Amino acid sequence: TRRPSAKARFGLPDGSSLVMAPPVCPVLRGLGLCWALAEGSAGAARACEGRGGPGGEEATSCWSSLTGGPPVAKGQSLLQVHSALSELSAAGREEVYSAELLTMSSYKYGRFEASIQWAGADGVISSFFPWKPGSERQDRSWNELDFEATGLDGNGQCKMQLNMIGGYPGPQSNEQVVDLGPPNMCTALRTYTFEWTSDYIAWFVDGVQVRREQGSYVQQWNRGFSGNTGMQFRFNLWVGDYTFGGNFNQGSLPLYQYIDWARWYSWSPRTNGFTFEWQEDFNRPSMPSGWTFGDWRSPLGHSQHRSQNIVFKDGYAVLALTSSSMETPSPNNVPAPRQGSNIGGSTCSQAGQDCRGTGCCADAGLTCYAKDAGWAACMASCTPGIHLYDPPEYQTPWSCNVVGTGGAGSSSQPTPAPSPLGEENHYRKVSGVGAWGGWCTCPDGQRYNVGDNNDACANGPGSLACEGGTPGECMQQVDQSRDGMKVTCGGTTTPSTNMYEKVSGVGGWGGRCTCPDGQTYNVGDNNDACGSLACEGGTPGECMQQVDQSRDGMKVTCGMMSPDPSPTPTPGASAPAPPAGSCSAVGDDCLNTMCCQDSSMTCFEKSAYWGGCRSACTPGAIDPNDPVEYQTPWTCTVLGTAPTAPTPTPTPTPTALQPQGPCPAGWTQALWTYYISYAPCCQGNPNYDPAAGTEECDYYNACQWSGYFAYKNGQQSFDWVKSNNLVAFYTVNGNNGDFASKRIRVQAASKTIEAQIVDTCGDSDCNGCCTRNANKGGGNLVDMEYWTVMNNFGSTDVANGDICWQLV
Repeated sequence: TRRPSAKARFGLPDGSSLVMAPPVCPVLRGLGLCWALAEGSAGAARACEGRGGPGGEEATSCWSSLTGGPPVAKGQSLLQVHSALSELSAAGREEVYSAELLTMSSYKYGRFEASIQWAGADGVISSFFPWKPGSERQDRSWNELDFEATGLDGNGQCKMQLNMIGGYPGPQSNEQVVDLGPPNMCTALRTYTFEWTSDYIAWFVDGVQVRREQGSYVQQWNRGFSGNTGMQFRFNLWVGDYTFGGNFNQGSLPLYQYIDWARWYSWSPRTNGFTFEWQEDFNRPSMPSGWTFGDWRSPLGHSQHRSQNIVFKDGYAVLALTSSSMETPSPNNVPAPRQGSNIGGSTCSQAGQDCRGTGCCADAGLTCYAKDAGWAACMASCTPGIHLYDPPEYQTPWSCNVVGTGGAGSSSQPTPAPSPLGEENHYRKVSGVGAWGGWCTCPDGQRYNVGDNNDACANGPGSLACEGGTPGECMQQVDQSRDGMKVTCGGTTTPSTNMYEKVSGVGGWGGRCTCPDGQTYNVGDNNDACGSLACEGGTPGECMQQVDQSRDGMKVTCGMMSPDPSPTPTPGASAPAPPAGSCSAVGDDCLNTMCCQDSSMTCFEKSAYWGGCRSACTPGAIDPNDPVEYQTPWTCTVLGTAPTAPTPTPTPTPTALQPQGPCPAGWTQALWTYYISYAPCCQGNPNYDPAAGTEECDYYNACQWSGYFAYKNGQQSFDWVKSNNLVAFYTVNGNNGDFASKRIRVQAASKTIEAQIVDTCGDSDCNGCCTRNANKGGGNLVDMEYWTVMNNFGSTDVANGDICWQLV
């Protein structure tokens, strides 16, 4: 049967309407609702107020402003009234289209970061939120963090709300409204950051912490994650209403949310530090790889997400909010990000005015320069330091950081404007340099705002991208005008020979750099997940996403070519080799030294875990002289030959792939433990035993995750778990995802077995037990599933102590 209309359900005559009550009836979110009934031509208005939760309580009082008639909503539940309000407010209104952009992958513990300009209008929600997939399910815990621009305040400025949402099931929200100060977050790009670890969660804006949660509250929230389960990056733009976000006016459309970039850093419990992993700059005109869109109704049901409302233009991902009568968003009709116009119509700043809030200058010939945190002004130029024409009481140094340029329509991501360049100073944007940083003073007195070497200012002034100058303090605060900026001061001569050295800010992933003289060097990446090699002045080769200790931290600065070029390197040698004493002997692993003591031998690669000194090698062949258990094919990639010239030898640091402790060459040490996927203490499990111990159920979320594994889709059956060899693998090096779904060979209790890595270990599930246990086994943990232990070893008593492992 057809459902009666809201007017019919409330007994209202034709021509009447249901609207929000006047301010005398305040909105009590979560405690009740207020509404008013306007009865058409009769002009009689009745208002009703409800108390209690939103789940069905009756209205407690109704009154009429004119007639004193019967309470028309008496007996109607608040839920019914809210539904009627939504239905009537949508009647005659065009469909509104909204947008949600998200990553396909989830990320466990780390830093979620993005540069965003929010959409600004009352009744509109504009968000950046890490979210655990499946949180909406009744059998899952809800895990979500939010930066949420929620309409406008009484002064017509955008409001910011920070949320930490949990609950089993959820959502149960812990909200906090904050004043971010200038510049206006809806007219300027600002950087928004979540830091999520096993111990704390923090929200940052432009590098300044605005909220922090820690202790038992965070630990309890983290219990909603199992294994390597994490959260997606998500951004959305949608229509709210009077219950959340304010009073939406369709006349405010179209509206846009701009995302300049999104960035991910992993977190290591071993170092309690963050490591840059990737950045998406949205430079392509289509959906980037690894990202997708939402196609569902928005949270309150007032708009429909669709892919057409996500546009990629000029290096921005743009989320659009439009109505059905409007042109479909495209790069041709989506405007550039706003800059300088406050919501409500105020314009860019005039000369002499503080331009921090607007971020732009009304005079197109002026630039908004910052003096300090408390003042910025529109000027034709700016020299860092004290300005003698300032009033004496205000003669403090100017930073001259660029806040914005002239004209309300100018780009909100200004091009860095350095102080005037000396003829020989080279100030440029390069890879491998971050947005934290400070000032570099060159010998000619010129000062430059430079970034850090992507090392989180770890070396103080020495972290600045300041070559040949005097570095100042390295400030742990994002400044877009120095992001990627480096200076090489005049008088800093380019070396005539190649400089191959260990430096900060360079990682263990990497590849080969070829200098103009033909020499090649094994160098690391600029700690940017193979975005670039530490290869200055040379030709970079392929960057390989594989840790190689011999290049960890290694950079080369190629020398200038001269009429008498450097000698051509020995064929097969990829870099100057270490002294003979540090090269490998026959029978030793030469994977790290990449050279052989015997000059007639060549270091050939067998696999990612072994290399040997041999006189010849046939790719793909199996050497019958290898021990039987190691008779696998050789790749025969040439890693190096005999020593030719001395070079600095980086000190290797242990990784999960190095032989260590009691294990033979080619094997790696780990601690052996076991766990049970289908715990017998769970009533819904096929092996339920009421007499079983309840520790797994009480402390380790066992019943919530029976048959679920981080690297398998969906729930696996009890029979499947019993009949397959399964392990969870964990390493304190933090790269657990690299082992996902790999085959592992284990030597334990005088037996060798093979198993599949289907999961990892989550510290949040057991108060740090994964890291503690792994540290007992040289930094690695092999947590074997109960039935794998029983089927292969007969008893769980043996699953305790050191074992040896290798990937198959």
